[in-house]
Amino acid sequence: MSKYIYSKPYKAVQKLIKHKWKTLLVGKGATSILTFDGSTFLSEVSLTVTGLKPNETMQLRYFIASYEKGTKTKAAGYYSKQEFVGTTGGTYVVASQIGKRSQGTKGRSERLRIQVWTNSKTAKITSVTTRTLKG
Repeated sequence: MSKYIYSKPYKAVQKLIKHKWKTLLVGKGATSILTFDGSTFLSEVSLTVTGLKPNETMQLRYFIASYEKGTKTKAAGYYSKQEFVGTTGGTYVVASQIGKRSQGTKGRSERLRIQVWTNSKTAKITSVTTRTLKG
């Protein structure tokens, strides 16, 4: 049986650091997890970006984080990057990913997260909305 997960827009400003990947917070309680452990999924993220100028870019990728309480979270895999170019007004980004994660091994949990990268000094994420179909 499939499960549909929708998040209300998370409107906390998230500053981006030029030339560094940043894991996005996607909901209340500063959570960054879209879905976890051993299922196929179709996930979509919608972002509102301010300060991204027309000659600047932002890249977005979904990635699998391997987590175990009390240890450092490790990257277990990445999906392909998607690139977006800034505009003269606000920039609105929608990115989708379909995939499957494993159940996790040796007490570790696999969690789907989103990261962004930019070549801008002024870009900020002002809103994040996610939709995930887990099945």
